[in-house]
Amino acid sequence: MRKRNWFKPKAFTHITKKLSIQDASWIKDYVSDPVKVAEHRFYPLIHRTIVLKRYKNSKDRSGNAVKKHHTFDDGVRKPNVKYREIYYPNHLDAHIYSYYTQKVLEPLYETLLQKNKQLDDSILAYRRIPLKDNSRCKCNIDFADEVFEKIKNFHGASTVLALDISKFFDSLNHKILKQAWTKLVGRKDLEKDQYNVFKSLTQFAFVELKDLLKEFGYKHPNQLIQEEVEYFVRDGNEFRRRIKEKGYLKTNPFRSEINESRERRKKIGIPQGTPISAFLANLYLLQFDQEVLDILESSKSIYRRYSDDLLVICPQAQYVEIEQKIYELIRKYELIIQPVKTQKSFFINGRLQKGEKPVLYLGFQFDGKRKLLRPASISKFYRKMKAGVKYRAFKAAQVKRKNRRKGTKLDSTLHRKRLYEQFSFLGASKSSLKKRNYFSYANFAARIMNSPHIQNQLSNAWKILHGEIEKQEKRQRLPKIRRLK
Repeated sequence: MRKRNWFKPKAFTHITKKLSIQDASWIKDYVSDPVKVAEHRFYPLIHRTIVLKRYKNSKDRSGNAVKKHHTFDDGVRKPNVKYREIYYPNHLDAHIYSYYTQKVLEPLYETLLQKNKQLDDSILAYRRIPLKDNSRCKCNIDFADEVFEKIKNFHGASTVLALDISKFFDSLNHKILKQAWTKLVGRKDLEKDQYNVFKSLTQFAFVELKDLLKEFGYKHPNQLIQEEVEYFVRDGNEFRRRIKEKGYLKTNPFRSEINESRERRKKIGIPQGTPISAFLANLYLLQFDQEVLDILESSKSIYRRYSDDLLVICPQAQYVEIEQKIYELIRKYELIIQPVKTQKSFFINGRLQKGEKPVLYLGFQFDGKRKLLRPASISKFYRKMKAGVKYRAFKAAQVKRKNRRKGTKLDSTLHRKRLYEQFSFLGASKSSLKKRNYFSYANFAARIMNSPHIQNQLSNAWKILHGEIEKQEKRQRLPKIRRLK
Protein backbone atom coordinates (compact mmCIF):
# COMPACT_ATOMS: atom_id res chain seq x y z
CA MET A 1 0.00 0.00 0.00
CA ARG A 2 1.40 3.37 -1.03
CA LYS A 3 2.18 6.00 1.56
CA ARG A 4 0.31 9.25 1.12
CA ASN A 5 2.36 12.30 0.17
CA TRP A 6 1.08 15.68 1.32
CA PHE A 7 3.01 17.46 -1.46
CA LYS A 8 0.94 17.20 -4.64
CA PRO A 9 1.24 20.04 -7.19
CA LYS A 10 -2.13 20.78 -8.80
CA ALA A 11 -2.90 22.07 -12.30
CA PHE A 12 -5.90 24.30 -11.57
CA THR A 13 -5.77 28.05 -12.23
CA HIS A 14 -5.94 30.28 -9.16
CA ILE A 15 -5.40 33.95 -8.34
CA THR A 16 -1.65 33.47 -8.02
CA LYS A 17 0.94 31.42 -9.89
CA LYS A 18 0.88 27.61 -10.06
CA LEU A 19 3.60 25.64 -8.27
CA SER A 20 5.42 22.67 -9.76
CA ILE A 21 7.57 19.78 -8.60
CA GLN A 22 10.62 22.04 -9.05
CA ASP A 23 9.32 24.17 -6.17
CA ALA A 24 9.18 21.21 -3.78
CA SER A 25 12.33 22.06 -1.81
CA TRP A 26 11.46 25.61 -0.76
CA ILE A 27 7.77 24.73 -0.24
CA LYS A 28 8.68 21.96 2.21
CA ASP A 29 10.99 24.31 4.10
CA TYR A 30 8.31 27.01 4.16
CA VAL A 31 5.28 24.98 5.30
CA SER A 32 7.25 23.11 7.99
CA ASP A 33 8.51 26.36 9.56
CA PRO A 34 6.03 27.41 12.32
CA VAL A 35 7.36 31.00 12.31
CA LYS A 36 6.71 31.44 8.59
CA VAL A 37 3.27 29.82 8.77
CA ALA A 38 2.35 32.02 11.75
CA GLU A 39 3.09 35.11 9.64
CA HIS A 40 1.72 33.74 6.37
CA ARG A 41 -1.04 35.75 4.66
CA PHE A 42 -3.57 33.42 3.12
CA TYR A 43 -5.05 34.45 -0.22
CA PRO A 44 -8.82 34.47 -0.78
CA LEU A 45 -10.41 31.19 -1.84
CA ILE A 46 -12.13 30.83 -5.20
CA HIS A 47 -15.77 29.80 -4.97
CA ARG A 48 -17.88 27.90 -7.47
CA THR A 49 -21.24 26.16 -7.20
CA ILE A 50 -21.65 22.61 -8.51
CA VAL A 51 -25.24 21.86 -9.52
CA LEU A 52 -26.24 18.20 -9.13
CA LYS A 53 -29.46 17.08 -10.83
CA ARG A 54 -31.57 14.63 -8.83
CA TYR A 55 -34.16 12.09 -9.93
CA LYS A 56 -36.45 11.87 -6.90
CA ASN A 57 -40.01 11.73 -5.61
CA SER A 58 -41.82 14.81 -6.91
CA LYS A 59 -45.25 16.17 -7.84
CA ASP A 60 -46.74 16.65 -11.30
CA ARG A 61 -49.10 19.52 -12.30
CA SER A 62 -52.05 17.71 -10.70
CA GLY A 63 -50.22 17.11 -7.43
CA ASN A 64 -49.78 13.39 -8.01
CA ALA A 65 -46.64 11.68 -6.70
CA VAL A 66 -44.14 10.87 -9.48
CA LYS A 67 -40.40 10.39 -9.89
CA LYS A 68 -38.96 13.22 -11.98
CA HIS A 69 -36.02 15.59 -12.41
CA HIS A 70 -38.42 18.44 -11.60
CA THR A 71 -41.44 19.09 -9.40
CA PHE A 72 -44.38 21.51 -9.36
CA ASP A 73 -44.88 23.80 -6.39
CA ASP A 74 -48.06 25.94 -6.57
CA GLY A 75 -48.15 25.38 -10.32
CA VAL A 76 -44.55 26.52 -10.79
CA ARG A 77 -42.09 24.04 -12.27
CA LYS A 78 -38.89 23.76 -10.23
CA PRO A 79 -35.85 21.56 -11.00
CA ASN A 80 -34.78 18.92 -8.47
CA VAL A 81 -31.21 19.99 -7.91
CA LYS A 82 -28.68 19.95 -5.11
CA TYR A 83 -26.12 22.72 -4.84
CA ARG A 84 -22.62 21.95 -3.60
CA GLU A 85 -20.58 25.00 -2.65
CA ILE A 86 -16.86 24.42 -3.28
CA TYR A 87 -14.08 26.76 -2.11
CA TYR A 88 -10.50 26.02 -3.14
CA PRO A 89 -7.31 27.73 -1.95
CA ASN A 90 -4.33 28.96 -3.94
CA HIS A 91 -1.43 26.56 -4.44
CA LEU A 92 0.83 27.54 -1.55
CA ASP A 93 -2.08 27.77 0.89
CA ALA A 94 -3.24 24.31 -0.20
CA HIS A 95 0.19 22.87 0.61
CA ILE A 96 0.09 24.45 4.08
CA TYR A 97 -3.32 22.86 4.72
CA SER A 98 -2.08 19.48 3.43
CA TYR A 99 1.05 19.57 5.57
CA TYR A 100 -0.80 20.48 8.78
CA THR A 101 -3.42 17.79 8.10
CA GLN A 102 -1.12 14.88 7.30
CA LYS A 103 2.00 15.73 9.31
CA VAL A 104 0.74 17.64 12.36
CA LEU A 105 -2.88 16.80 13.21
CA GLU A 106 -3.80 13.48 11.58
CA PRO A 107 -1.11 11.42 13.41
CA LEU A 108 -2.45 12.68 16.76
CA TYR A 109 -6.03 11.90 15.70
CA GLU A 110 -5.20 8.38 14.48
CA THR A 111 -3.20 7.61 17.65
CA LEU A 112 -6.23 8.61 19.69
CA LEU A 113 -8.55 6.35 17.67
CA GLN A 114 -6.22 3.37 17.86
CA LYS A 115 -6.56 3.43 21.64
CA ASN A 116 -10.31 2.85 21.27
CA LYS A 117 -11.15 0.06 18.79
CA GLN A 118 -14.88 0.69 18.93
CA LEU A 119 -14.38 4.35 18.04
CA ASP A 120 -11.79 3.45 15.40
CA ASP A 121 -14.27 1.10 13.71
CA SER A 122 -17.05 3.68 13.76
CA ILE A 123 -15.46 6.61 11.88
CA LEU A 124 -15.11 5.82 8.19
CA ALA A 125 -14.80 8.90 5.97
CA TYR A 126 -11.64 10.85 5.11
CA ARG A 127 -9.32 8.23 6.58
CA ARG A 128 -6.89 5.66 5.20
CA ILE A 129 -8.04 2.36 6.71
CA PRO A 130 -5.99 -0.55 5.32
CA LEU A 131 -7.31 -4.05 4.67
CA LYS A 132 -5.94 -6.86 6.82
CA ASP A 133 -3.53 -7.92 4.05
CA ASN A 134 -2.42 -4.28 3.63
CA SER A 135 -2.94 -4.51 -0.14
CA ARG A 136 -5.05 -1.35 -0.32
CA CYS A 137 -7.19 0.94 1.78
CA LYS A 138 -10.88 0.34 2.33
CA CYS A 139 -13.39 2.28 0.24
CA ASN A 140 -17.13 2.90 0.39
CA ILE A 141 -17.77 -0.56 -1.12
CA ASP A 142 -15.99 -2.24 1.80
CA PHE A 143 -17.76 -0.05 4.36
CA ALA A 144 -21.19 -0.78 2.86
CA ASP A 145 -20.46 -4.52 2.66
CA GLU A 146 -19.39 -4.63 6.32
CA VAL A 147 -22.56 -2.84 7.40
CA PHE A 148 -24.76 -5.19 5.37
CA GLU A 149 -23.03 -8.20 6.95
CA LYS A 150 -23.65 -6.72 10.42
CA ILE A 151 -27.36 -6.38 9.57
CA LYS A 152 -27.47 -9.90 8.18
CA ASN A 153 -25.95 -11.38 11.34
CA PHE A 154 -28.01 -9.36 13.83
CA HIS A 155 -30.17 -11.75 15.87
CA GLY A 156 -33.79 -10.90 16.55
CA ALA A 157 -35.80 -7.87 15.45
CA SER A 158 -33.56 -4.96 14.45
CA THR A 159 -33.92 -1.45 13.09
CA VAL A 160 -31.45 0.34 10.85
CA LEU A 161 -31.50 4.11 11.29
CA ALA A 162 -29.87 6.21 8.54
CA LEU A 163 -29.60 9.84 9.67
CA ASP A 164 -28.23 12.83 7.78
CA ILE A 165 -26.73 16.02 9.24
CA SER A 166 -28.00 19.09 7.39
CA LYS A 167 -25.47 21.56 5.91
CA PHE A 168 -22.60 19.91 7.79
CA PHE A 169 -19.57 22.03 6.83
CA ASP A 170 -21.64 25.23 6.75
CA SER A 171 -22.82 24.74 10.35
CA LEU A 172 -19.64 23.85 12.28
CA ASN A 173 -19.45 26.09 15.34
CA HIS A 174 -16.05 27.82 15.54
CA LYS A 175 -15.86 27.70 19.32
CA ILE A 176 -16.55 23.95 19.47
CA LEU A 177 -14.10 23.33 16.61
CA LYS A 178 -11.35 25.26 18.37
CA GLN A 179 -11.95 23.38 21.62
CA ALA A 180 -11.65 20.05 19.76
CA TRP A 181 -8.44 21.22 18.07
CA THR A 182 -6.78 22.41 21.31
CA LYS A 183 -7.80 19.19 23.08
CA LEU A 184 -6.23 17.13 20.28
CA VAL A 185 -2.86 18.92 20.52
CA GLY A 186 -2.97 18.93 24.33
CA ARG A 187 -2.90 22.69 24.89
CA LYS A 188 -5.13 25.33 26.45
CA ASP A 189 -4.77 27.48 23.35
CA LEU A 190 -3.42 27.04 19.83
CA GLU A 191 0.14 27.89 18.91
CA LYS A 192 0.54 30.90 16.62
CA ASP A 193 1.04 28.90 13.42
CA GLN A 194 -1.95 26.62 14.08
CA TYR A 195 -4.10 29.56 15.11
CA ASN A 196 -3.27 31.29 11.80
CA VAL A 197 -4.40 28.17 9.93
CA PHE A 198 -7.56 28.00 12.06
CA LYS A 199 -8.29 31.69 11.47
CA SER A 200 -7.84 31.34 7.70
CA LEU A 201 -10.68 28.79 7.68
CA THR A 202 -13.09 30.54 10.04
CA GLN A 203 -12.51 34.13 8.90
CA PHE A 204 -11.89 33.36 5.25
CA ALA A 205 -12.39 35.61 2.25
CA PHE A 206 -13.33 34.39 -1.21
CA VAL A 207 -13.89 35.48 -4.79
CA GLU A 208 -16.55 34.11 -7.14
CA LEU A 209 -15.06 32.26 -10.11
CA LYS A 210 -17.60 33.88 -12.42
CA ASP A 211 -16.40 37.36 -11.32
CA LEU A 212 -12.79 36.45 -12.07
CA LEU A 213 -13.71 35.10 -15.49
CA LYS A 214 -15.64 38.26 -16.32
CA GLU A 215 -12.90 40.60 -15.04
CA PHE A 216 -10.13 38.86 -16.96
CA GLY A 217 -12.08 38.28 -20.18
CA TYR A 218 -12.87 34.55 -20.13
CA LYS A 219 -16.27 33.24 -21.17
CA HIS A 220 -16.09 29.78 -19.60
CA PRO A 221 -13.90 27.92 -17.05
CA ASN A 222 -12.85 25.49 -19.80
CA GLN A 223 -11.04 28.38 -21.46
CA LEU A 224 -8.55 28.38 -18.58
CA ILE A 225 -7.60 24.80 -19.45
CA GLN A 226 -7.61 25.26 -23.22
CA GLU A 227 -5.41 28.37 -23.07
CA GLU A 228 -3.25 26.97 -20.23
CA VAL A 229 -3.82 30.03 -18.06
CA GLU A 230 -1.25 30.00 -15.22
CA TYR A 231 -2.82 32.63 -12.90
CA PHE A 232 -5.13 35.64 -12.79
CA VAL A 233 -2.82 38.28 -11.24
CA ARG A 234 0.93 38.84 -11.51
CA ASP A 235 1.52 40.54 -8.15
CA GLY A 236 -0.07 42.16 -5.09
CA ASN A 237 -0.62 45.48 -6.86
CA GLU A 238 -2.69 43.88 -9.61
CA PHE A 239 -4.61 41.88 -6.98
CA ARG A 240 -5.55 45.07 -5.12
CA ARG A 241 -6.39 46.99 -8.31
CA ARG A 242 -8.40 44.36 -10.18
CA ILE A 243 -9.95 42.31 -7.37
CA LYS A 244 -9.96 44.04 -3.98
CA GLU A 245 -10.70 47.60 -5.06
CA LYS A 246 -13.49 46.47 -7.42
CA GLY A 247 -15.37 44.83 -4.55
CA TYR A 248 -15.01 41.20 -5.62
CA LEU A 249 -13.84 40.06 -2.18
CA LYS A 250 -16.49 38.45 0.04
CA THR A 251 -16.29 37.05 3.57
CA ASN A 252 -17.50 33.87 5.31
CA PRO A 253 -21.12 33.52 4.08
CA PHE A 254 -22.23 31.06 6.77
CA ARG A 255 -22.28 33.49 9.71
CA SER A 256 -25.93 34.32 10.27
CA GLU A 257 -27.69 36.88 12.44
CA ILE A 258 -29.87 35.36 15.17
CA ASN A 259 -32.06 37.02 17.77
CA GLU A 260 -32.03 35.97 21.39
CA SER A 261 -31.81 38.69 24.04
CA ARG A 262 -30.09 40.86 21.43
CA GLU A 263 -28.91 40.59 17.84
CA ARG A 264 -25.51 38.96 17.48
CA ARG A 265 -23.35 37.16 14.95
CA LYS A 266 -23.19 33.38 15.16
CA LYS A 267 -19.69 32.22 14.26
CA ILE A 268 -20.19 29.10 12.17
CA GLY A 269 -19.05 27.40 8.97
CA ILE A 270 -15.83 26.37 7.28
CA PRO A 271 -15.26 26.14 3.51
CA GLN A 272 -15.74 22.76 1.87
CA GLY A 273 -12.97 22.01 -0.61
CA THR A 274 -9.70 22.80 1.18
CA PRO A 275 -7.31 19.90 1.97
CA ILE A 276 -7.93 20.31 5.72
CA SER A 277 -11.73 20.77 5.76
CA ALA A 278 -12.64 17.07 5.75
CA PHE A 279 -10.27 16.30 8.61
CA LEU A 280 -11.66 19.17 10.72
CA ALA A 281 -15.20 17.90 10.13
CA ASN A 282 -14.14 14.53 11.57
CA LEU A 283 -12.35 16.20 14.47
CA TYR A 284 -15.42 18.32 15.25
CA LEU A 285 -17.54 15.18 15.85
CA LEU A 286 -14.91 13.14 17.68
CA GLN A 287 -16.47 13.66 21.10
CA PHE A 288 -19.96 13.29 19.63
CA ASP A 289 -19.01 9.87 18.19
CA GLN A 290 -17.82 8.72 21.61
CA GLU A 291 -21.02 9.92 23.29
CA VAL A 292 -23.15 8.07 20.71
CA LEU A 293 -21.21 4.88 21.45
CA ASP A 294 -21.84 5.43 25.18
CA ILE A 295 -25.59 5.70 24.47
CA LEU A 296 -25.56 2.49 22.44
CA GLU A 297 -23.34 0.45 24.77
CA SER A 298 -26.10 -1.10 26.87
CA SER A 299 -28.18 -2.11 23.82
CA LYS A 300 -25.26 -3.76 21.97
CA SER A 301 -26.04 -1.62 18.94
CA ILE A 302 -23.67 -0.80 16.07
CA TYR A 303 -22.73 2.74 15.00
CA ARG A 304 -21.04 4.00 11.84
CA ARG A 305 -20.43 7.55 10.62
CA TYR A 306 -19.35 8.44 7.10
CA SER A 307 -18.90 12.25 7.14
CA ASP A 308 -22.43 13.61 7.74
CA ASP A 309 -24.18 10.25 7.26
CA LEU A 310 -24.89 8.39 10.51
CA LEU A 311 -26.02 4.78 10.63
CA VAL A 312 -27.21 2.82 13.67
CA ILE A 313 -28.18 -0.86 13.82
CA CYS A 314 -30.12 -1.44 17.04
CA PRO A 315 -32.79 -3.68 18.62
CA GLN A 316 -36.21 -2.78 17.27
CA ALA A 317 -37.68 -2.30 20.73
CA GLN A 318 -35.20 0.50 21.52
CA TYR A 319 -34.89 2.40 18.24
CA VAL A 320 -37.32 5.22 19.16
CA GLU A 321 -35.45 5.98 22.38
CA ILE A 322 -32.04 5.78 20.65
CA GLU A 323 -33.18 8.01 17.78
CA GLN A 324 -34.46 10.64 20.22
CA LYS A 325 -31.22 10.63 22.23
CA ILE A 326 -29.13 11.14 19.07
CA TYR A 327 -31.35 14.09 18.06
CA GLU A 328 -30.83 15.64 21.49
CA LEU A 329 -27.09 14.99 21.43
CA ILE A 330 -26.51 16.52 17.98
CA ARG A 331 -28.16 19.76 19.15
CA LYS A 332 -25.46 19.98 21.83
CA TYR A 333 -22.97 20.35 18.96
CA GLU A 334 -25.21 22.95 17.29
CA LEU A 335 -25.98 20.74 14.30
CA ILE A 336 -29.32 19.56 12.94
CA ILE A 337 -30.61 16.16 11.82
CA GLN A 338 -33.86 16.51 9.89
CA PRO A 339 -36.36 13.81 10.96
CA VAL A 340 -37.97 13.92 7.50
CA LYS A 341 -34.66 12.71 5.98
CA THR A 342 -34.16 9.91 8.50
CA GLN A 343 -34.65 6.49 6.92
CA LYS A 344 -35.76 3.46 8.91
CA SER A 345 -35.52 -0.18 7.81
CA PHE A 346 -36.85 -3.07 9.88
CA PHE A 347 -35.36 -6.57 9.89
CA ILE A 348 -35.93 -9.87 11.67
CA ASN A 349 -32.85 -12.12 11.93
CA GLY A 350 -31.24 -10.23 9.07
CA ARG A 351 -34.24 -10.46 6.72
CA LEU A 352 -36.20 -7.37 5.70
CA GLN A 353 -39.73 -7.33 7.07
CA LYS A 354 -42.48 -7.55 4.47
CA GLY A 355 -43.47 -4.18 3.03
CA GLU A 356 -40.47 -2.32 4.51
CA LYS A 357 -37.89 -0.30 2.57
CA PRO A 358 -34.38 -1.70 2.05
CA VAL A 359 -31.32 -0.03 3.59
CA LEU A 360 -29.67 2.62 1.39
CA TYR A 361 -26.03 3.21 2.29
CA LEU A 362 -23.02 4.72 0.48
CA GLY A 363 -24.44 4.14 -2.99
CA PHE A 364 -25.76 0.61 -2.31
CA GLN A 365 -28.95 -1.01 -1.04
CA PHE A 366 -29.61 -4.17 0.95
CA ASP A 367 -32.86 -6.04 1.50
CA GLY A 368 -31.50 -8.87 3.67
CA LYS A 369 -30.84 -11.08 0.63
CA ARG A 370 -29.29 -9.05 -2.18
CA LYS A 371 -26.62 -6.36 -2.16
CA LEU A 372 -27.29 -4.02 -5.06
CA LEU A 373 -26.23 -0.71 -6.54
CA ARG A 374 -28.55 2.05 -5.46
CA PRO A 375 -31.13 2.75 -8.24
CA ALA A 376 -30.35 6.48 -8.04
CA SER A 377 -26.68 5.72 -8.85
CA ILE A 378 -27.68 3.75 -11.96
CA SER A 379 -30.04 6.53 -13.04
CA LYS A 380 -27.19 9.01 -12.67
CA PHE A 381 -24.98 6.79 -14.86
CA TYR A 382 -27.62 6.68 -17.60
CA ARG A 383 -28.05 10.46 -17.44
CA LYS A 384 -24.30 10.91 -17.90
CA MET A 385 -24.35 8.39 -20.76
CA LYS A 386 -27.11 10.24 -22.61
CA ALA A 387 -25.44 13.60 -22.05
CA GLY A 388 -22.13 12.19 -23.35
CA VAL A 389 -23.72 10.81 -26.53
CA LYS A 390 -25.62 14.05 -27.09
CA TYR A 391 -22.44 16.12 -26.74
CA ARG A 392 -20.43 13.98 -29.18
CA ALA A 393 -23.30 14.07 -31.69
CA PHE A 394 -23.42 17.86 -31.39
CA LYS A 395 -19.66 18.11 -32.07
CA ALA A 396 -20.00 15.80 -35.09
CA ALA A 397 -22.86 17.97 -36.40
CA GLN A 398 -20.61 21.02 -36.11
CA VAL A 399 -18.08 19.30 -38.38
CA LYS A 400 -20.88 18.47 -40.82
CA ARG A 401 -21.99 22.12 -40.98
CA LYS A 402 -18.38 23.21 -41.47
CA ASN A 403 -18.08 20.79 -44.41
CA ARG A 404 -21.21 22.28 -45.95
CA ARG A 405 -20.02 25.90 -45.56
CA LYS A 406 -16.41 25.47 -46.69
CA GLY A 407 -16.74 22.53 -49.06
CA THR A 408 -14.34 20.38 -47.01
CA LYS A 409 -14.56 16.61 -46.45
CA LEU A 410 -13.82 16.18 -42.77
CA ASP A 411 -15.10 13.06 -41.04
CA SER A 412 -18.44 13.92 -39.41
CA THR A 413 -19.48 10.47 -38.17
CA LEU A 414 -20.23 9.93 -34.51
CA HIS A 415 -17.19 7.86 -33.55
CA ARG A 416 -18.08 5.42 -30.82
CA LYS A 417 -14.75 4.28 -29.41
CA ARG A 418 -14.66 6.92 -26.67
CA LEU A 419 -18.34 6.29 -25.85
CA TYR A 420 -17.68 2.56 -25.50
CA GLU A 421 -14.74 3.28 -23.19
CA GLN A 422 -16.83 5.55 -20.99
CA PHE A 423 -20.23 3.89 -20.97
CA SER A 424 -19.93 0.16 -21.76
CA PHE A 425 -18.35 -3.04 -20.51
CA LEU A 426 -15.71 -2.67 -23.27
CA GLY A 427 -14.07 0.11 -21.23
CA ALA A 428 -14.02 -1.78 -17.93
CA SER A 429 -10.71 -3.11 -16.68
CA LYS A 430 -10.64 -6.63 -15.26
CA SER A 431 -8.23 -5.57 -12.52
CA SER A 432 -9.62 -3.31 -9.83
CA LEU A 433 -10.34 0.25 -10.95
CA LYS A 434 -7.52 1.01 -13.40
CA LYS A 435 -10.02 2.11 -16.02
CA ARG A 436 -12.55 3.98 -14.01
CA ASN A 437 -15.80 3.70 -15.84
CA TYR A 438 -19.01 2.70 -14.09
CA PHE A 439 -18.74 -0.93 -15.23
CA SER A 440 -15.32 -1.37 -13.63
CA TYR A 441 -16.76 0.09 -10.41
CA ALA A 442 -19.76 -2.27 -10.58
CA ASN A 443 -17.52 -5.30 -11.29
CA PHE A 444 -15.26 -4.35 -8.39
CA ALA A 445 -18.28 -4.01 -6.07
CA ALA A 446 -19.70 -7.34 -7.24
CA ARG A 447 -16.42 -9.09 -6.37
CA ILE A 448 -16.01 -7.47 -2.96
CA MET A 449 -19.65 -8.03 -1.98
CA ASN A 450 -19.84 -11.45 -3.66
CA SER A 451 -23.00 -10.25 -5.39
CA PRO A 452 -23.53 -11.19 -9.07
CA HIS A 453 -26.86 -9.34 -8.90
CA ILE A 454 -24.91 -6.07 -9.24
CA GLN A 455 -23.67 -6.97 -12.74
CA ASN A 456 -27.21 -7.96 -13.77
CA GLN A 457 -28.38 -4.43 -12.95
CA LEU A 458 -26.44 -3.09 -15.95
CA SER A 459 -27.53 -5.78 -18.41
CA ASN A 460 -29.54 -3.26 -20.48
CA ALA A 461 -26.77 -0.67 -20.68
CA TRP A 462 -25.49 -1.78 -24.12
CA LYS A 463 -29.00 -1.60 -25.60
CA ILE A 464 -29.67 1.81 -24.02
CA LEU A 465 -26.32 3.19 -25.23
CA HIS A 466 -27.00 2.16 -28.85
CA GLY A 467 -30.57 3.40 -28.65
CA GLU A 468 -29.28 6.81 -27.63
CA ILE A 469 -26.56 6.78 -30.33
CA GLU A 470 -29.12 6.01 -33.05
CA LYS A 471 -31.49 8.64 -31.68
CA GLN A 472 -28.82 11.35 -31.80
CA GLU A 473 -27.55 10.26 -35.23
CA LYS A 474 -31.08 10.62 -36.56
CA ARG A 475 -31.67 13.95 -34.81
CA GLN A 476 -28.41 15.47 -36.11
CA ARG A 477 -28.67 13.65 -39.48
CA LEU A 478 -25.21 12.16 -39.14
CA PRO A 479 -23.73 9.50 -41.43
CA LYS A 480 -24.09 6.11 -39.76
CA ILE A 481 -21.44 3.48 -39.17
CA ARG A 482 -21.96 -0.24 -38.76
CA ARG A 483 -23.26 -1.19 -35.31
CA LEU A 484 -21.29 -3.66 -33.20
CA LYS A 485 -23.23 -6.71 -32.00
